[in-house]
Amino acid sequence: MGFNQLWQLLLEPDLEVSLFLRFLFVCLFWIWWLLHLCFVRAFVLNLATQLWIRSGLCPLWGKGKLASAEP
Repeated sequence: MGFNQLWQLLLEPDLEVSLFLRFLFVCLFWIWWLLHLCFVRAFVLNLATQLWIRSGLCPLWGKGKLASAEP
C-alpha cells in the first residue's frame, strides 16, 4: 500500500480504516508531544539549575559551599 493510498484512506470519512488511522495518528502525535515536552522540560530545568548553581545564587550549592568543600 503506497503513501497515496494511505492518504486517500485517511481522507475518506466513510471508511472504518480511516477512523482507525485517524485515531492512531492522534494517539501517536500525543505520545510524541508528551515525550517531547518531558525531555524539553527536563533539559531546560537541568540547564537552569546548572546555571543557578554555577552563578553562586543557590544558597545550598553556592560558591561558598563549593569553595569550602574543595581541597
